[in-house]
Amino acid sequence: DSQRDTSFRIYNNTLVSPNGTGTFILLSGNAQRQVVEVKNNLCVHASSFIALYNRGNLVLVSDHNLGYKLRSASAYKLSKTRSASGMTISEWRARGYDPHSLYTDPRLDHDFCPTAGSPARNAGVDLSAYFSTDRLGAARPTGRAWTIGSCEAAELSSP
Repeated sequence: DSQRDTSFRIYNNTLVSPNGTGTFILLSGNAQRQVVEVKNNLCVHASSFIALYNRGNLVLVSDHNLGYKLRSASAYKLSKTRSASGMTISEWRARGYDPHSLYTDPRLDHDFCPTAGSPARNAGVDLSAYFSTDRLGAARPTGRAWTIGSCEAAELSSP
C-alpha cells in the first residue's frame, strides 16, 4: 500500500519560472526505502520538472501533473547521479511515470490560476484525504474533479 509507505507528498503546487531555469522537483534517494508521491502539480517555463537521482530504494509515484514550456529534451531526469541526461515526456512515460499527465498550455491568469477552458481544470486526482481547499481558501473540487495546480478553478455557469 503506497499510502502507508509514503514518505513525502508533493501535491497541488504551481511553479512558474520567470527565466526558464531551475528544476521544480529534485529528488535524491539513499539506502532507506522512501516513497514520494508527486500529483496535481503544474510547472511552466522551467528547465526541468522532475529530476530523480536514485542510488537506493526511492520509489516515485508521479501522475496527474501538467508541464508547459519546459526544455523538452531535459524536462525529466532519471539516473543514479546528478549527471543525468534529460528525457522528453514521452521517454518519461515509457519508464512508467505520469501516464495521465499533460504537456500543454495551462492558460493561467495573472495570479497563476487556471482560466476558463484551461486543460488543468478537472484534470487532477482527488486528494481530499489530505486537504480540501486551495491556496486561496476555495473548496476542492468545485467541478467534477480536482484542478491541477495550487488554485481550484471555479465552475463557470452557462448563460
